[in-house]
Amino acid sequence: MTPHGPSPAPGPGAPDSRPDPGQGPGPARPGDAAPAPGPAAASPAAPEAAPEAPAAAPAAAPAAASGRAASPAAAVRVPAAVLSAAGTRGRAGDARPAPSGPAPGAPAPGSTAPRGPARSRLSRPRLTRALRTPYLWCALAVAVLMAGVIGHLVWGGDLGMHAATIERLRASLTHPGNPMVDEDTPSPYYSPWTVLLALLARATGLGTFAVLRVGAAVSTVLLLTGVWRFTRALTPARWAPPLVLAASLLLWGYRLFSWSGFLPLESWILCAAYPSTAAWGMTLHLWAGMPDSARRGWPLRRALPAGLGLAVILLVHQFTGVITVVGAAAFLLAGSRTTRSRGWLALCGGAALGAAVLLVWPYYSLFDLLSGASGESATHAALYRHMISHYGLALLGVPALWARFRRDRRDALVWLFAVCAAVFAVGGLTGHAEFGRILPGAMFAAQAALGVAVAERWPGAPRVLRLVVSPLALLALLCGAVVQGGTAVSDAVRGNASLALSHGLPGTSVVDGYGWITPYVRPGQVVMTDDYFAERRVPAYGAYLVYCPYPDPYQKDFAARARDKAAFFRPGASPAARTALLRRYHVDWVIAQAGDAPLGRDWTPVARGTAGAVLYRVPPGA
Repeated sequence: MTPHGPSPAPGPGAPDSRPDPGQGPGPARPGDAAPAPGPAAASPAAPEAAPEAPAAAPAAAPAAASGRAASPAAAVRVPAAVLSAAGTRGRAGDARPAPSGPAPGAPAPGSTAPRGPARSRLSRPRLTRALRTPYLWCALAVAVLMAGVIGHLVWGGDLGMHAATIERLRASLTHPGNPMVDEDTPSPYYSPWTVLLALLARATGLGTFAVLRVGAAVSTVLLLTGVWRFTRALTPARWAPPLVLAASLLLWGYRLFSWSGFLPLESWILCAAYPSTAAWGMTLHLWAGMPDSARRGWPLRRALPAGLGLAVILLVHQFTGVITVVGAAAFLLAGSRTTRSRGWLALCGGAALGAAVLLVWPYYSLFDLLSGASGESATHAALYRHMISHYGLALLGVPALWARFRRDRRDALVWLFAVCAAVFAVGGLTGHAEFGRILPGAMFAAQAALGVAVAERWPGAPRVLRLVVSPLALLALLCGAVVQGGTAVSDAVRGNASLALSHGLPGTSVVDGYGWITPYVRPGQVVMTDDYFAERRVPAYGAYLVYCPYPDPYQKDFAARARDKAAFFRPGASPAARTALLRRYHVDWVIAQAGDAPLGRDWTPVARGTAGAVLYRVPPGA
C-alpha cells in the first residue's frame, strides 16, 4: 500500500522523478484506466519503472483516494509474491520483459483467491503437530490403562455408597432419603454429579453400574484434559504437561496408597467412578482459566462462570472443593497486579452467584455441613501415619517451589502449597484428622512445580538444582512407576485376581460386588448385618442397612444404630432382644458372617455368599 505523506526526496545525483503539477498526468483516481506503458518504461535509467503489473493499480488507489500524490517508486511497491506470480524480473541482470497480463492460474486483478484449498493444506501441519505432542501419547497410554480398569469397576472403598446414591435418585429425584439407611434425611452425597448420572440412568434405562462406568470415563477425560490446560496456563514448555501428569500420578511414596480425593495412580484406579475424581478434573479446568481471565481484567463473562463452577465443585466433593477455593484464592493473588476495581466487582458478582447456588441446592446445605461436627477424625487418622512412605517422593518439589518464590512472591503454586500444608499440619497438631483431606492440594502444587521446572530447565535458579534435583526427580518417577505402575497394569489386565491381592482381600471378589443377594433381597428392604463387605455393598442394589459404617452428620442416631447392631450379633443375646431390634428397624433380612453366633432354630439359611457370608430371611413373628 502507498504510504501516506510526502514522498522522500531523491538522493544526491538521482533524477527528480516527482511529477510536475503543470505537465503530465496527475495521480490516478478511482475508476481511471491504468496508463499504457510508454517508452520510458524500458529506459535503463529507471529499471524499477518496468511495465506496470495490473496488481499495482489497486495499490495506488488508497493514495489517490486520500488526495495525495503517489510517487512512481511507491506505485510499484508490489508484494514479492505478486511479482513472482506475474513473472516480473526478480534476479539482477535478468533482462527478459515481464508479461503484460497475469500469469496463468493467477487470480484476476481485484479478485479473491479461493480459501478452501488453503484450509486443507493447513490442516496437515496441525495434525502433524498434534501427533508430535508428547502429552497426547502419554494421555492415550493412561486412557487405555484406565479403560481396562473402568471395565472391571473396582469394588473397593466407597463404590457401594455412590451406587446406592444413584439408586435412590433413580427411585425418586424429589425425596430420595438417606442413601444407606431407611431414614428421610438430607445427604451430602446427593451432588450435581450424582444427580446428573441418575438423570442419565432414568433417561436411557442404563443400570447403575453402567452409568458409573460412564461417569468414570468422563472423569478420566476431565482429568487428562485438565492437566494439559492447567500446565499450558503455567508454561509453554513442550514437555511440561507429560512431566506434570507423571508427577501427579507417580510422585507420592514408595508404598501403595489410595484415598478418595488423592491422585496417585493406585488411588485413581480405585476411585475412578467417584465424584472426587470428577471434582479434581473440574478443579484443574477452573484453575487453568484463571491466569488468562486475570490478564483480561476479570470481565463479568469470566467471573460469573468461575463462581458457578466453584459452587458446583464444592457440592460435588466438599474436601476437593476446599482445595479448589484455596487454589482459586492463590491464582487471584497472582493476578492481582492486573485486576482493577471493575474486575474485583465482577469477581464479587461471581462469588454471589456461587453462594446463591449453594443456598438453593435442594438436597443438603453445605453451610450446615461445614458448621456441624463431622465425626470423621478417627476415619482420617490414617492420613497422618506412614507419611514418608506415602508422600515422601513429592518433597523433591519443594526446591522447585522455592525457585518459583524467588522469581515471584505471589506465585500461585507456592501459596497453594503453603496454605494446604499449613492446614494439614494444624489438623495433625490439634487432632482434627479430617483436615488431612486438604493434603492433595499441597502435593499437586509441589508435583506441578517440579514438572514445570524440569521441563523449563530451572530458569533463574542455581545451577545445582538442574544438575542434582532433575536427575533425582527422574529417579523418583521411575520408583513411583515401579511401585504403582506394575500394580495398575496388573489390575487392568488380570482384573479380579490382581485387584483382590493388591487391596488385601485375598479370596474376595472386588469386581463382582454383592450381586448374589439380588435374587432374594428387593430394593427398599432392610438388612441387618455385621459383615464388613455387606455393609459397603448391599445398598448398591437398592436395599437399606440398619447401620451404615460411614459417619453422616445428618444421621442423628448413628451411635445408637452401631450399638444396636452389636447387641443383635452379641453371643448370648436373647431371642426377645433380637426380635425387638428387628421390629424397631423393620428388618427383612439378616446377613451373618463366618464366626457369628447361631441365630436360633427358627432361622434357615437362604443363600451363601463370598467370604462365608450367609443370608437369612427374618422368620414370621420375629
